[in-house]
Amino acid sequence: MIVVGASGWAARRLGAAPAGRVSPRLGELLAPWVLVLALVSAAVAVPSWGPSPWWGLGQAPDGSAVTSRQWHASGDRYFERINRGEAREITEAEYDRLQQRSFGFFARIWAVLSFGGLVTWRFIALRRRDLLQGDPPPVAAPMPVPVPRGSTTAPGAVTGSDWKSTALIIGLWIAFIALNVLSLTSGPDRLFCSLPTPMPIPPEMRLFMLVMPVLVIGVGSFWTKRSPFMSPWLASLIDQRLGAGGTVAFIARLRPLLLFSVTSFFGAGVLLGACGLGDASPVDWTMPGFLASTGIALALSHVILRRRGIPGV
Repeated sequence: MIVVGASGWAARRLGAAPAGRVSPRLGELLAPWVLVLALVSAAVAVPSWGPSPWWGLGQAPDGSAVTSRQWHASGDRYFERINRGEAREITEAEYDRLQQRSFGFFARIWAVLSFGGLVTWRFIALRRRDLLQGDPPPVAAPMPVPVPRGSTTAPGAVTGSDWKSTALIIGLWIAFIALNVLSLTSGPDRLFCSLPTPMPIPPEMRLFMLVMPVLVIGVGSFWTKRSPFMSPWLASLIDQRLGAGGTVAFIARLRPLLLFSVTSFFGAGVLLGACGLGDASPVDWTMPGFLASTGIALALSHVILRRRGIPGV
């Protein structure tokens, strides 16, 4: 995790790509040996791939929904606690199965972080090489296309490709909001609303969770230099097909900050209804409040970045 964090920081401090060049090129970044290493890493982790003991918790022996699970060993005996109730004794095979699923979950995380760190450091090495080589020879500009006299097509007018991007944006908004709402409604209300929660939150931490999104996301927008959804390198790859500025224009029309904000408000409303009408008792309102605070912070960030003239907002 330290290597990944350091590589991300180093990548952000790199200079801009040389003019007229995608740096590094995708084929260089994903060289054959990198792809082979990715397959090897995945193959090593495959035996551990399976559900984690915290996701898809299922039902307790009494038929109630499982919202938390802990297990431990005491000498030659093994115990499990469900929903922070009384510890019940389990077999050694059941204990080993829980341990294996736990280790498998973290093994997948380490594999992804290791490969991500490798690719990021390769990106840094290739970009530094291109910066040392300098700009490529200038390329002759293409001849301007004459505009027919009397044409009614003005700059920025909607063309045949714009309706496709508009349809894509509408589809992304509908799909993203619907999937998030369904994921919240499909889970048991006790998982989000009941006390004790899967990871008990001290009372003094609940206020911090409610104000944290505004402090981190909202206030941090005053120092952000570009849209959090804009990667100059990815934009250079996409602009090769869409033309210069195509990525910035699409991201600005997509308004991802507002998309996440609206999704958070929908999620907060769904959880408020589930917590108020469900059978959880007593009720914990921290999660609905956290989602509502996140929605406010993202909308505030959109306004701040837009007023600052940040591209892609």
